Amino acid sequence: MSTSAEASGDRSIAAGHAIRQALSGDGAVAMYTEKSFTLPPEAFALPDVAPPGLANLPDAANLFVGRARELALLDEEFAPLLDVTDTSP
Repeated sequence: MSTSAEASGDRSIAAGHAIRQALSGDGAVAMYTEKSFTLPPEAFALPDVAPPGLANLPDAANLFVGRARELALLDEEFAPLLDVTDTSP
């Protein structure tokens, strides 16, 4: 197996074997962690009821130009799931 590598051009990177970390370009940021862990599936489960004061839900997007019928159908389908009371001040 050959270990030679060749790269050309500004900020190019070449490696004959694996590279643990390589950065190239303005604003490149390196992040390194010594230890990490994986969250269990139950950590991603949504609660049955939103916690009091939850106010970080996004507003409805207005990106669907000319899709009033489709948006109305979506609103109708999701209405039972979106029965949320905003308790924020």
